[in-house]
Amino acid sequence: MNPRSLRVIHLLKEAAVSTGAPSYRSAPENALFLDSCQRWLWIERVPRSELENPRSGLPGEVFYGSDAYAFLLLVATGLESQILGETDIFGQLKQAWTKQKDLLNPALKKDLSAWMRRLFEDTKEIRSRYLQNIGGSSYGSLIRKLLKDNGSLSVGPTLLIGAGQLARSVAPYLLDHELWIFNRTPGRAQKLALDLVEENPSARIRALGRSNDEELSAISLAAQLVICVPGDPARDRLRLQALREAGCRAQVVHMGIRGVGEASAGAWAEYGRFFSLENLFQIDRSLSAVRSLQVQRARAACREKAILRELDGGPASIAHGWEDLAAFG
Repeated sequence: MNPRSLRVIHLLKEAAVSTGAPSYRSAPENALFLDSCQRWLWIERVPRSELENPRSGLPGEVFYGSDAYAFLLLVATGLESQILGETDIFGQLKQAWTKQKDLLNPALKKDLSAWMRRLFEDTKEIRSRYLQNIGGSSYGSLIRKLLKDNGSLSVGPTLLIGAGQLARSVAPYLLDHELWIFNRTPGRAQKLALDLVEENPSARIRALGRSNDEELSAISLAAQLVICVPGDPARDRLRLQALREAGCRAQVVHMGIRGVGEASAGAWAEYGRFFSLENLFQIDRSLSAVRSLQVQRARAACREKAILRELDGGPASIAHGWEDLAAFG
């Protein structure tokens, strides 16, 4: 694929309401689509005619060629995340590729395979050279710090709601005490519990059933509640009611809610021990001074890599790990 034919469309979810972006969601055969907690991303190939006369009316930011690849590197390395240098987004991008690659049309799959290989290896190289030990590198580590700084993680079980990619990345940081996992699909909760026990044999982990009553009962007994599913006003009101009726003062970290005010947090805004993504971002910002130079160098490296890739379109410069090679099998 001509490097200039690579196009990336990017939209922050905060802007989605005003742009009507969900209607643009491409079918997998037309684009590789990433849906993360902060953004939507479409990775596409465009014909020469559109390069000469770019399409108008697309949502969000649109990047072509080396600019598109540089932006993908910034996203994959965590440099576009609210938590600078976080690693979860790279896992989400690899998971999106693994799940969607065989649904793409054959020509697009062939072209994107080469670019995704390069993206994976360049991401790993930049992270290893510039973003090691910069602090606040994952949502899980920040949740753990937030809960510890506010006096929890020592008084009872933690209830984790959700069993998707985000919950999986957070769960290993919540094993100081018993961990309960609830998901509307019990099989996913059980699979996450089994995987965690396999990696942490001494951990106390229990997967719950799917009933609403079991979720609300667990909420009333938990010392801390970590929610890794999208905000749901009706469901969240029931969760808050369960906490109040039990007289609990559990800390709540809701990864599906951005702010802390009533406009974004809804009923949770009245709960004194509620934390949202914004609280995690605040912790991360407080650590930013010690890593600013590393981040600046990493950003420059992303741009340099993109220019070199467009010029040479060459082979991989460093070896993949086995888990990355499996994604291209």
